Amino acid sequence: MLIQNLSDALTETDITDIFQEVGEILDCVVHRTSNDKTEGSAMLTFRTHSEALKAVAEFDKAKVDERPMFVRIAQHKGDKAFSAPAPQAARPIPARVPTTREQPQKRTQNQKQPSGGRGVGRGAQRGGGHGARGGRGAARGGHGGKAKKVLTTAELDADLDNYKTSKPAAI
Repeated sequence: MLIQNLSDALTETDITDIFQEVGEILDCVVHRTSNDKTEGSAMLTFRTHSEALKAVAEFDKAKVDERPMFVRIAQHKGDKAFSAPAPQAARPIPARVPTTREQPQKRTQNQKQPSGGRGVGRGAQRGGGHGARGGRGAARGGHGGKAKKVLTTAELDADLDNYKTSKPAAI
């Protein structure tokens, strides 16, 4: 088992005293630097896997010397140990679900979905539709990010009549 975020003052005996109520401890090693200073982590070996799981459920995020311990089941891969996340089923659901969450903001019809960075040949992917050169921004013939007003049939007819009467006939 891997225990992290330990106080520098904790020794192997202290850690064994804390965890012995869960089950039989076979080995405890506090990780130290070459100067014999603790690194804030330790490896602890229980006799059975179920005892280790019980220790994770009981002691993960428990405070010792005003610091929360992070307790994980450690697995060995070659010579390096890595930690597996604590089993979520060991904690009740209200403890796993945050009580206050920000709701995602809803986009209005005029807001575009965020797109990737600039790139050549991505015009259709980014919603520009102006060939292979992107398609955003007024400098490239786009709308400059402004929403286009949708005209009704009556407005289109009036606009066409206005256009025909304002221009002189071609000779």
